[in-house]
Amino acid sequence: MPVKESKYFLGGLLLIFLGLLAVLLSRFMAPIVLGTILAGISLHFYEKLTNKTKLNRNIAALITVILISLIIIVPFIGLLTLLGNEAVNLLSTENFFSISQPFDNFWTRISDTLEIDVKLLFEKQLEPALKNLGLTVSQQIGSLLSNFVKLALNFFVMMVTIFYMLRDGRRFATFLIDLSPLKTKDELNLYKTFK
Repeated sequence: MPVKESKYFLGGLLLIFLGLLAVLLSRFMAPIVLGTILAGISLHFYEKLTNKTKLNRNIAALITVILISLIIIVPFIGLLTLLGNEAVNLLSTENFFSISQPFDNFWTRISDTLEIDVKLLFEKQLEPALKNLGLTVSQQIGSLLSNFVKLALNFFVMMVTIFYMLRDGRRFATFLIDLSPLKTKDELNLYKTFK
């Protein structure tokens, strides 16, 4: 194979490889970017942890990742629990007025004042709407649980990104600066301009 043709062939293979790599990484781009942002936010805590306690960088990064995951997971589980309970309560509401018998006098006064039958209004219009709302919320929770594997994988990628960005973030930044054709002094001035 002549040299010119082999360059085109190699260039074509490189483009195909880069295209396939972009397709593969596009699914993980959001967790990687979010992990990088969270690593930047928690970098101060990580540095204090390594400097004050003299912990190994790996252990300090692991502790930081565990704390971040607890900060994310605990409220998420609490929110899912509350949504599930509300959906169950709305679906199991048979008749609001049978539950609220102590308020019968109150409903009667409202009905007389507004000259409408509040019980009939609730039974015909509000109760079906509330049941529909409860059904919608329960379906959304079902949809969320069916996508749990994807959510768990993205969460794992985000936590791994945070770990490695905390541990090796400075080396990664230095590597990116070294890739640039500018001098280090000019790159730092450019960085300070955007900062």
